[in-house]
Amino acid sequence: MQLPPDEPARRVIRGEQDLRVPVLQDRSIVLDRNIVVRAGAGSGKTRSLVDRMVALVRSGVDARRLAAITFTIKAAGELRTRFGDSLRDTEGVLRDRAQETTDDNQEAWQRELEHVQAALRRLEHVFIGTVHAFCGRLLRERPFEAGITPDFRHIDPGAVMAHRRRFWSGFVARSAAKWLKRLEAVDLDPEDLFEFFSDCANNEDVPLTGLTLQPPCPDLQPACERVVAKLDEITARTQITVGEDELLKEVRALVRSLERQPLDSVTARARFLHGARRLSGRSCVLSRWGVRGSELNAYAKEIRDSIGDFVDTYVEPALAQWRDYVFFDAGQFINEAVTEYSAARRRRGEQTFDDLLWGARRMLQASPENRAHFARKFSHVLVDEFQDTDPVQAEILLYLTSENRKEKDAWKCAPAPGALFIVGDDKQSIYRFRRADVDVFHRFEQVLLDHDGVDVALTTNFRSDPRICGFVNSALSPAFRDPLQPPGQARWEDLVAYAGNGQPQEEAVLRIAIPEKTHKKRGDLVSAEAPLVAQAIAQLVRSGSLQLEGGRALSTPDEICWSDVMVLFRTATYIPRFVEALDRLDIPYAISGGKTLGKSESLRLLLDPLDAVLAQDAIAQLAFLRGPMCGVSDLDLVEFIERGGSLRMPRRAGGLVEPRPALADGLAMLDDLSRRLAARPPAAALEGWLEDHGVLAGLAVREGGAGLAGSLVRLMALVQSWDAQGLSWPEIVDELHRLESDDIEAEQLTLDALEGNAVNLMTVHQAKGLEAKVVILADPHWPNPPGNDLFVDRSGRTPVLSGQITNRRKDILAWTPNWTGLRVRDLELQQAEELRLTYVAATRAEQLLLISYQSKVDGPWSPLARGVFELPAFEGGPAPKATQPEERTIEEIEAALEEEQSILESLRHPTYAEASASEDGEQTHFFDATGESRGRTYGTLVHHLFETLVLNRHRSLDGSWIQRVAARHAADCIEASDRAQRTADALKAAEDLLNSPVWLALQDADEVHAELPYTFVASADGDEPETLHTGVIDLAWRKGDLWMVVDYKTDAIAVEDLATKHGMQVRWYAHALRLLAAAGEVQTYLWSTHHASLIPIQD
Repeated sequence: MQLPPDEPARRVIRGEQDLRVPVLQDRSIVLDRNIVVRAGAGSGKTRSLVDRMVALVRSGVDARRLAAITFTIKAAGELRTRFGDSLRDTEGVLRDRAQETTDDNQEAWQRELEHVQAALRRLEHVFIGTVHAFCGRLLRERPFEAGITPDFRHIDPGAVMAHRRRFWSGFVARSAAKWLKRLEAVDLDPEDLFEFFSDCANNEDVPLTGLTLQPPCPDLQPACERVVAKLDEITARTQITVGEDELLKEVRALVRSLERQPLDSVTARARFLHGARRLSGRSCVLSRWGVRGSELNAYAKEIRDSIGDFVDTYVEPALAQWRDYVFFDAGQFINEAVTEYSAARRRRGEQTFDDLLWGARRMLQASPENRAHFARKFSHVLVDEFQDTDPVQAEILLYLTSENRKEKDAWKCAPAPGALFIVGDDKQSIYRFRRADVDVFHRFEQVLLDHDGVDVALTTNFRSDPRICGFVNSALSPAFRDPLQPPGQARWEDLVAYAGNGQPQEEAVLRIAIPEKTHKKRGDLVSAEAPLVAQAIAQLVRSGSLQLEGGRALSTPDEICWSDVMVLFRTATYIPRFVEALDRLDIPYAISGGKTLGKSESLRLLLDPLDAVLAQDAIAQLAFLRGPMCGVSDLDLVEFIERGGSLRMPRRAGGLVEPRPALADGLAMLDDLSRRLAARPPAAALEGWLEDHGVLAGLAVREGGAGLAGSLVRLMALVQSWDAQGLSWPEIVDELHRLESDDIEAEQLTLDALEGNAVNLMTVHQAKGLEAKVVILADPHWPNPPGNDLFVDRSGRTPVLSGQITNRRKDILAWTPNWTGLRVRDLELQQAEELRLTYVAATRAEQLLLISYQSKVDGPWSPLARGVFELPAFEGGPAPKATQPEERTIEEIEAALEEEQSILESLRHPTYAEASASEDGEQTHFFDATGESRGRTYGTLVHHLFETLVLNRHRSLDGSWIQRVAARHAADCIEASDRAQRTADALKAAEDLLNSPVWLALQDADEVHAELPYTFVASADGDEPETLHTGVIDLAWRKGDLWMVVDYKTDAIAVEDLATKHGMQVRWYAHALRLLAAAGEVQTYLWSTHHASLIPIQD
């Protein structure tokens, strides 16, 4: 196999390829220094991480002391699988080396083989997971140092916004007496403040600026007078007509606002100036003011050219002073809400993913002993996709690996040699809105290099056709190296296509030529482009070729399936237009993320009947009755009402006027839905209603109905998740309305996409880490990135949070001091990130890259324009039709149904049995009681209390803390009448455990697990099915190679009876440890709270 050009860099990471030299004798590998790997697109970032982990294991590092951190659960699963596979492959090679080598290296190979085999036995104990899971593990061990309760619960990321909404509604109601008049005095609606509150809650570790001193209230009267004079001038010289342009419409709106609301208050003047601000940028059609050469036409041109300067000169400065003034009250209100929201989560023991990060940082920063403890547990930390790391995550890594453990400033910490291995690509840093700025990557890299770290670059691209790599290099290298790029832009390194990527095909980069005559408005351009994209996809998949300009056909090297095609967008705004084009050609698709599901017709199919039933919304009721589910005509509705009929909900039986069949069926559907909602949980009620009335099946057979049906399936999945979170029907309907108004992101798909073969449509942010044979860069018409409403300024000694508050119309209501200067800096950084987004988009393709292009417009793919115009063009053409399903006779359909019924019948027979250690391992005959029975709930209380004690075994457990923990657990499981007595009993049991040999042994253990779940499959005998064994081990610890297993028992029976009753249960536990954890010697015990003694169980 040919070595990649950057093989010397790869040897620094893993040593010689194919294990030619024992790792400790390999001079090419660097084991005792921290390493930063800058890995270009397609260069194998995850592969390098796995190689490093295996090399560390070979060198003698205990695999349990490795921590491999990724940024998605999916990536963590893939990494664990690849690490296990690589260890097994390495084991085979090392076994051969140890058996075949007769020189001095034989002993070294044997040692490496033993290390790898030990790692395979301990594979499940290696931490491979997300950074949030890693922080959660740290906090479970030492929660109090972070100021959180030990039994904290995660708030699912998908539920955070709904959780936050509920808090905000309550906070606004509670704060009305204190804040409502103050907010009204500056013309603020609390609803307009929610988005900024949410942004601040995501950054609550950074203080909000602008809260110490309120500027004086500005005088807006002079600016208003200037605007009124300008309006008078325009209206005096023009006649406002039906055919007016956007500028004249805005003028008319301002004139009418003056008629309705005099400028007699500062808030009225501020509203007026907000309206005047919209004069800037409005289109002015000269011909609608007067014919060419006329005085009015010349005046229109003058106004068009000067109105922007007028707004900038008179309106914007006045509004800027007003925004400065308003922010003080808005900021105080929001800051109070953020503080209360944080306190509320702590009281309820709830943690968001951000809370986990902040808590882990606090805990590590606070105590050198905490850092030392976790450094002993995790001697080597490896991080994938490091360019996605935010400052908090970076600081956690620096605290965790620091040698100067008393240092409070994370960026002054000195990482232990060899403790850190980070892999990333600063050219793919595209998540500034999540605080993962490219500056974090560079700053962290510099810390490592300042402490004798190594910088390694991987440039070989194993993904893309050589022509794609060459095109990306020639197009983007000058842009990245442009001296006008802002400081801190990613460094450029050319992609080098691996020779094994195959021979360059005839063409690998094409342009989709949007007709040059198309109007340059974005909507018009998309309308022209979307059919071209759909036609190109249909040709590639259905005919295996693409008809290019001049009649030339470009054949694909491999067969292309729908799922081999990825269409990328900078924003999701116009994805629905492309979906319509795909639907017209019967092309299956799936949309990742974005807000397109809220625009789906399927959402209205749910919201209309729900609003009609729950909100008694007459408009929604009419929409439902006239919609595709019922199809009631306007004539039928009018006739029914004129004959004295009533549509009021709920309907009463025996009405005087009988509706026509279609209307009667529609009203009956609403009645049925109303009954179901009152009687069943939300998801079950709606799901049953849709199924019984054939809604999904009806959508699926409509023309283009696959998309509607798929969207309905996705919507029902959302309803089920909200139901599982405990949301009520009104709250679920509110969430659906928020989905409709673009407040929630969710996937949209066709019914075919559920089978996994569909074209993938997504924004570039969602495509990170993905690849496809064919990639299309669509919708190239977005010239100005919007910037952000928030900016974390890290230029001073401590970071501060600045930002602007906008309403739904995007009027800027308020902003922090100096925001205008910070916004300029933010836009510079955003422009730099736009270039990196283009790089990410262009490097997803394996075989074919198509770029939509029109010379008139600028947009997200403009950095590629350097070479796009010369590319071969696809200009559209006939799209091959979808294959029609084969017609079948009645007999064939009946035979298929019989076969399906036979399959269903066979599925009713179990293919496996279930066994539980706690149920199957317990003897059921009677035993004589030796004391009071306290019931199962007392056992639950003891188990929860003991688990908390074990998890906090390294801290000083004072009595008052134990009492609080016991009381909290008792409140969850013990009836109020028995709670005091059972809590006292549990505290006595806890005291006995803390004074027992068990507790002493835990302090000295190498490994401790509380409430350890397990599952294994036992093979079957004869015709019997396999058995799935499950259980939860109350307490297990290891000292050296010896494992101890303890099960807590609260039964009030004799010692010998306890052993008889529960002995088999702990024997199952020992068997599970031997099978799953490769445990050698296992000793089993019961801990009796009744006897306060440890009871050995013979294995």
